[in-house]
Amino acid sequence: MKKNENKQSKNAITALKSVLRDDGRKLTWLSAVTNIHYQRLQRIVNQGYDPSITEAVKIAGALKRPITALFPIDGLQEALHHTDPELVHQSARTSKLNGEAGT
Repeated sequence: MKKNENKQSKNAITALKSVLRDDGRKLTWLSAVTNIHYQRLQRIVNQGYDPSITEAVKIAGALKRPITALFPIDGLQEALHHTDPELVHQSARTSKLNGEAGT
């Protein structure tokens, strides 16, 4: 996805970085738990790239936070219109299982 230059995106970067810092987690951990490539996570966390809905679900599940606390809702609502609901549920279940195994 493209880099998002709006103010909400910058708030999301700050929120996601804050959660990782507060939880004492690193991108390497998040990559392993979510199965999202490390460089992709760097772009999402540090450069404001929009995650796909599947990536957002995996990240929120791994961090045990609501998606809306980590990412701007406007971009995610658009992505939801183009995503198979079963894929989202499957990703959430997978992230939850991976998160429990990692703790």
